[in-house]
Amino acid sequence: MFNVFEEVTLKLNQNLNVIPLLYGSLGLETRTGHTMDPKDIDLLLPKRFFNEQWFGLITLMNELGFELVDLQEREFIREDTSVAFSDIEELNDFAGIEFESIEILKEQDIEFLLLNEEQYLKVYSKSILDSYRKDKNNGKDLMKIEILKSIL
Repeated sequence: MFNVFEEVTLKLNQNLNVIPLLYGSLGLETRTGHTMDPKDIDLLLPKRFFNEQWFGLITLMNELGFELVDLQEREFIREDTSVAFSDIEELNDFAGIEFESIEILKEQDIEFLLLNEEQYLKVYSKSILDSYRKDKNNGKDLMKIEILKSIL
């Protein structure tokens, strides 16, 4: 799954001049090295990007073989891999994480943002309060919190 993330991120960096935040289980797995069994790739981009370059993103994802399957969730699928996009600004409202505090990583030819362990702990501590996530994730968020606490 990380290879697909790298493929998409390279195109986002090169073609749309944007640095995404790798979020969700894949981001947490990348940060901690613990296997999180990610089911999809979650990327956060600046909100203005969806207003000003949305059709460019759709075109880019289509060129990579992805099809838009859920407009509301901004979810694209290629074969068995799902990539969903959200607004990075929501992090501040949701978990009190300021954009400027997020680390930029450079690996090979790509640049991406990645939360640190403390920031992920804030996110998952808020996520467990959401009834939809409680029902959907079968306690996975609690396991992630325990892993993060053991690291910190």
